[in-house]
Amino acid sequence: MSGQRVPRSNLFGRACNHFITGCHSQTCLAVLVHPFILRERANHLEDHRPKIYVAGSIRGGREFIENYRRLIEAVDAREDCIALAEMSVVGRAKKLRDDAAIYRRDRAWLEAANAMLAEVSAPSLGVGYEIAYALHVRKIPVLALQHLSLGALSAMIGGNDSPLLQLRSYGSCEELLQLAGEFIARLSARG
Repeated sequence: MSGQRVPRSNLFGRACNHFITGCHSQTCLAVLVHPFILRERANHLEDHRPKIYVAGSIRGGREFIENYRRLIEAVDAREDCIALAEMSVVGRAKKLRDDAAIYRRDRAWLEAANAMLAEVSAPSLGVGYEIAYALHVRKIPVLALQHLSLGALSAMIGGNDSPLLQLRSYGSCEELLQLAGEFIARLSARG
């Protein structure tokens, strides 16, 4: 396969262009890559389910980490969407330690996302940044979920009048998951 030109017109060629070389011309130079990896990435290109970026405080406040973990698990278990989330929180991935790598990964997920779920009960500069990026750069819908036990949310979130931002409060983890499920169901129904 090495040194072979691959036309972009077929799925394999598109997968090569998009994931391997970043080439935007009509052909790309295929590199030696395990065929399974290319197949999986090509399948991902054809998956039209909405991609949901799931955000929550990891380094900031940790008092709601269990709710964030359950939210990730619930979104990941659904068949009508794809979860883009820190899977180390649920024990399914090795946690990245390099800030630059985390930033690049999370930005790539935000770029791929069709919508965002954000558990905003614990203060987090990162989650605030991600919400602003989702709303003002990507212009995708965001559901921000806050536990009822907390006082006022940051004015930058609570005072935001963007039609893409929905703010909801929840009293239990079950209610959190119900609100998230309704949000995803509406996205999935729109296609």
